[in-house]
Amino acid sequence: STPTGLSATAVSSSEISLTWTDNSDNEDGFKIERKEAGGTYSVLSTVGTGITSYNNIFLLPNTTYYYRVRAYSSLGFSDYSNEVSATTPPKIEQIIIRLYIDNPNMYINEVKQEIDLGRGTKPVIIAEWSRTVVPIRAIVEALGGTISWDGTARKVTIQFKSTIIELWIDNPKAKVNGTAKWIDENNHDVKPIIINDRTMLPLRFVAENLGCLVEWEEVRREIKITYPKP
Repeated sequence: STPTGLSATAVSSSEISLTWTDNSDNEDGFKIERKEAGGTYSVLSTVGTGITSYNNIFLLPNTTYYYRVRAYSSLGFSDYSNEVSATTPPKIEQIIIRLYIDNPNMYINEVKQEIDLGRGTKPVIIAEWSRTVVPIRAIVEALGGTISWDGTARKVTIQFKSTIIELWIDNPKAKVNGTAKWIDENNHDVKPIIINDRTMLPLRFVAENLGCLVEWEEVRREIKITYPKP
């Protein structure tokens, strides 16, 4: 019988996931065919009996691919399933930001810039928390996000893609897309503070909620932020 319900989902800039419904009880397997816009179908892969999914990897970014599937057995082929298409997203260039404790400079993909132009603000470790706080604006803007300050509510709002983070001075809870969260599950003292007229935010909470990987290197006292998370 003909497979039905074929669907295709772009998982990343180089991978599309296919699923379908197996309506036969006597097939030897399925043949998956693919084409690009304007092209002709050719067999991409053959999978065994009862298999109803396939991940197509090593694709090009920002490209539309078309798929169809049919069952086969010693008696021949079924009709083709419905045709589906999916478009891989553009490849996101990786951004690596390096910061150093007590150093007013940051490095964005190895390009040096001041964290807080002309102010000399630098990442510091709050000893009683054993946590690093940073002036976050330059980091958020390097990722392509925006940050705003509400002086009345003493609130920082960070917006990046579909994520909105709200933090309040001296409040150990923040909101991520409207949901309240402890800034540090393991230490409820950790909160945004003001040092030298600058709002200093706990780095790990912000960066991880924006989809970054945060790594600490003890010897160089280096904080490495990687986006997107590898």
